[in-house]
Amino acid sequence: MEKLKYNIFFKKVVHSRIDTISVESSFKKRKLTRKESMRGTLAKR
Repeated sequence: MEKLKYNIFFKKVVHSRIDTISVESSFKKRKLTRKESMRGTLAKR
């Protein structure tokens, strides 16, 4: 019983960590694309 609880808790922690990492990476990518698009519009002019 104790082991099962621990497994569920561990899975939740791992999933939340993966979620935060994916969110952070997507946010960074979005920032990069925004910077690149800004640079692109400046270069076109």
